[in-house]
Amino acid sequence: MLIKKTEEFMDQLEIINLNYETSIEAGHILATLRKKGQAIEIRDLMDSIAKVSEVPLVTRNVKHYERIHELAIVTPEEIIKN
Repeated sequence: MLIKKTEEFMDQLEIINLNYETSIEAGHILATLRKKGQAIEIRDLMDSIAKVSEVPLVTRNVKHYERIHELAIVTPEEIIKN
């Protein structure tokens, strides 16, 4: 049962890559949050890939990423429901 649900979940994901454009966006996000006094770890800047690619970021840590302007966020549970 768990394997089937995992496969269904993974089938709904779009795998996207880090590239020049998303790296630039990561820098903008980092600079913007630092100016606001809101620290973010470099590894958390993978959200820039989703933002530039205009696909939602799948995470359970919604509160952490809500501060990223114009980033669509969904939880794994929301994907499975659909």
